[in-house]
Amino acid sequence: MNNLELQAARKLLFLDITEAAELIGGASPRAWRFWEIGERSVPDDVSERITELLDIRDEMITSVVAAVEKGEESKVPYAITYDRFKARYPHSDRARWRLVQSVAAEICARGIATLIDEEDADESRGAIRLMDGDGAGSSARARSFLRRPAS
Repeated sequence: MNNLELQAARKLLFLDITEAAELIGGASPRAWRFWEIGERSVPDDVSERITELLDIRDEMITSVVAAVEKGEESKVPYAITYDRFKARYPHSDRARWRLVQSVAAEICARGIATLIDEEDADESRGAIRLMDGDGAGSSARARSFLRRPAS
């Protein structure tokens, strides 16, 4: 992965530089900036981790599409602020919130589902959740990744 691809992937995942460095683990925001401007090569483990996140994002989107195709209500809860997300998923972190925002934005932009306020989700039976009550995603791979301890 080159520096431009790294920056594009980070932005697609709705992460700022500090959040990306935190999620990847072991990287400072300064190091991340060096990778993005091409001053240093993107380490293989960072490239693999970002690719894993992009794959998880795709799996989460696929999961929503499958649920809608099965006839589930095409509404997805969306936490407009990190505080609202954290209240619903207390064991999660900002990076996970950004991943869910990225997925929600994609499914909304594609017209797959409509977004509803996270606070109204309990009243809306059949809403498709991108995260379960433990703060993990809807696919097995997403659950495995997202259940790792938040940094």
